[in-house]
Amino acid sequence: MSEREECLEILAELVAARTENPPGNESEAAVVVAQWFEKYGIAYRTYEKVPGRANIIGTVGSGSPVILVASHLDTVPAGSGWDSDPFTLRVEGGRAYGRGACDNKAAMAGSLIAAKRLAARGGALKATVLIAGVADEERGNEFGASYLFEDVGLKADYAIIPDSSSHMGELGVAEKGIVWAAIKSHGKAAHGSRPHLGRNAIVQMARLIGILQSSELPSPPHEGFSPTTMNIGKISGGTAPNAVPEVCEVEIDFRVLPGMGEDDVYSFIDGCIARAAATDPEASFAVERHTWMPPHDVPLDSKIVQAVQEASRRVFGREMKLLYQGGVTLAKEFNRAGIPAVALGPGSTEAAHTANEWIEIDEIMSFAEFVVAAVDVLRGA
Repeated sequence: MSEREECLEILAELVAARTENPPGNESEAAVVVAQWFEKYGIAYRTYEKVPGRANIIGTVGSGSPVILVASHLDTVPAGSGWDSDPFTLRVEGGRAYGRGACDNKAAMAGSLIAAKRLAARGGALKATVLIAGVADEERGNEFGASYLFEDVGLKADYAIIPDSSSHMGELGVAEKGIVWAAIKSHGKAAHGSRPHLGRNAIVQMARLIGILQSSELPSPPHEGFSPTTMNIGKISGGTAPNAVPEVCEVEIDFRVLPGMGEDDVYSFIDGCIARAAATDPEASFAVERHTWMPPHDVPLDSKIVQAVQEASRRVFGREMKLLYQGGVTLAKEFNRAGIPAVALGPGSTEAAHTANEWIEIDEIMSFAEFVVAAVDVLRGA
């Protein structure tokens, strides 16, 4: 069997493992990865915060540096609109189709091909390479990366995160931070026929939303990023059209730049609330802090960035375009844990999370070659 055929076989098994999140069930894919490690004599361990939410890490070689390549085993739900069974890999015209084929099981399959090649070197490797399949990336990392860092104590010198699909053309060196905030407007209930006897929480919130949208967001200058963004993503309030609503709540997503903290966002919110109160002294608001994920920015002269660019030159004959993104990959969790990490990947953002999700098979094989090259550069070869 050729290596390409092996790659498609392992990808088919990974796609067949139903790891839609929720509920996850990453243990189904971890079994597939474990069988590959056993086939090629690669030591591994599995870690579960709760049963069924498996993370698996294989170890190739020994010594320094410790280089980690981490893909995630979970996928978004399959949804509808497929031309074939989303959990049966379909190969057609040089592409492989299936849920997770692009995001992120192709990267897992390519990483396993790379692990096989590196393991074949035996003691000549002179580095420790960790090939990881982690859980829960699609829903916040509680059972995956966060658990591995906080409870397991996972450590590495460098990390490559193949979860930024760009046909291996872009290198994610920085990501905005995330603040999710909730604001509640408190009014006074009354009968809909006598609205003057109440205080409409929805109307109060509408005024505040107008102020939020018309106010300038804090946004320090940065040569790579677009400015800070705000998305009012959810609003709820009221019980019936004939009742004055007593409570209205909005949930807001802010994407912030390096140099900013969550207090910068909440100071902005507080200022907008003060402006709303100045026009309506009876208005009452309460702010709740939900999610905070700090921004990160990997220095361009760092060893991981330089090594990945050199590996790209060796394999593809070019450097990757630097990517500063508002979205979040596993690279953020690794950088938060003090492990310099960059994001890249085979596949296309147009394919991820869609019906008939696909990956170019040649890209999986090129990614495997790239991983080997990156390991060689990082270990000084």
